[in-house]
Amino acid sequence: MRRSRFVLALVIIGFLVYFPSLFGQFIWDDEDFITSNRYVHAMQVGKFFTENAIAGRGKSSDYYRPLQLTINALLYQIGGNTPWIYHLSSVLLHLGAAVCVYYLLLFILPGLPEVAWTGAVFFLVHPVQTEVVSYASGISDSLLVIFSCLALLAGLTRPTAIKSFAAAVIFFVLALLSKETGLLVIGLAVLIVAFSWSSQRRRRLPVIAAWTIIGLIYWWLRHTLFQFGDIARDWGNNPYAHRVMIRLATFAHSFFTYLSILIFPKDLFMERDMSITIAQSPLNLWVGLFIVTNAVILWLSRSRQLRLLWLAFILTLAPYTGIVLINGVFYEHFLYFPLVFFWAFVLTTLRRWLKHPAFITALTILIVALTVRSYLRQSDWIDNLRFYQQTLAHAPTSIRVINNLGMELANRGRFDQAISVYQYGLKLDQRTPQLYHNLANAYQALGKYQLAVQYYQRALRVDPRFSFSRQALDQLYRTQPALRHQ
Repeated sequence: MRRSRFVLALVIIGFLVYFPSLFGQFIWDDEDFITSNRYVHAMQVGKFFTENAIAGRGKSSDYYRPLQLTINALLYQIGGNTPWIYHLSSVLLHLGAAVCVYYLLLFILPGLPEVAWTGAVFFLVHPVQTEVVSYASGISDSLLVIFSCLALLAGLTRPTAIKSFAAAVIFFVLALLSKETGLLVIGLAVLIVAFSWSSQRRRRLPVIAAWTIIGLIYWWLRHTLFQFGDIARDWGNNPYAHRVMIRLATFAHSFFTYLSILIFPKDLFMERDMSITIAQSPLNLWVGLFIVTNAVILWLSRSRQLRLLWLAFILTLAPYTGIVLINGVFYEHFLYFPLVFFWAFVLTTLRRWLKHPAFITALTILIVALTVRSYLRQSDWIDNLRFYQQTLAHAPTSIRVINNLGMELANRGRFDQAISVYQYGLKLDQRTPQLYHNLANAYQALGKYQLAVQYYQRALRVDPRFSFSRQALDQLYRTQPALRHQ
């Protein structure tokens, strides 16, 4: 009965914290995943499982998100391109993830229910989570956490029961269909079993073996049949893409930035890749500091529970270390799952004071402060113009943000300002066809058709395969046939 009250409290707190997100609009990559994805609109589920996540937008990527696209398609059948429906779904999935985190922490921290519940609250309200919850296309992380926790609970609590074994396999597959990092379930299970006092260690091996076999098949498919794009090619000549030691050294520096925003989330923004310093050599101070810090923490962590939690924190960050090249260096949503184990580690370290009135008061003040910061960050997410302006302040050379800011200004009818933004972007980079294309759109909206033709053509000179400009140019010629002869 007590657990059900804690679950109800999590749900109530979650709604209170993320209520502002329900008023958000579509933003960032929502156009690719929702509003302009024809496969989503037509509910072509088969395409979700056989093509890249944004193929329905006419684009290529290495994302494989069949479960996310299926949910988007179902929501589209209900409400079309109505933003609040998708934002409500994001909030509900985050609440579900928090409940699953609560039960997972109860399982791996027996005898510490206060830590489990407080850890779930931190997971729920921490402002860094807004990059998942306040963003309609961020649901893959919530789905990952839900199905990863359910797989671990089903597979490790009753490992010999056939129904539990089947459920564990199904939840693991759903975790993989949510996001590639569902493979972390295997590593987390090994850690939990290795640091457990339970006599059922051997009984848990068959389900781990089953997960491993499925994981290997999935890994093979992702690198053969479902390898939709060449990430290294997208990085170009950047040494980060071609030297794994450079990526690991860069992560060693980023690790301390992760810690800083987990503890003091003052500056939160997208496009952090633009502010990250790529390491020039694997032999640098940050690598040494990373090794020493983790060695000291593990040495000082006398209990099995503390070592398990810290190693789980490092493990869930592992996909973002650069061991495997991915599409970005640093995003705040990378912390969505690791945050669970970081704050559980901190709270377990301080468990002796968790029932002390003064400490409870301090924790309450901290949680309220995090909630206030979450509200402030959500205020950025629910106003597209403010979001792009705030992001650009931190990443002034990001062509993607510049382009999106210009599009938002154009959507509001402020075409002259949009044109100035696109022109600023072209001063930084003249190889981006989207800037020429959107500049042409703005000129066309102002009735300056000759300039529109000029910039559509320039977009096609930069990228002859840029179909959006070709289609727009053909449409413009049909409506203004005289332009063909000018």
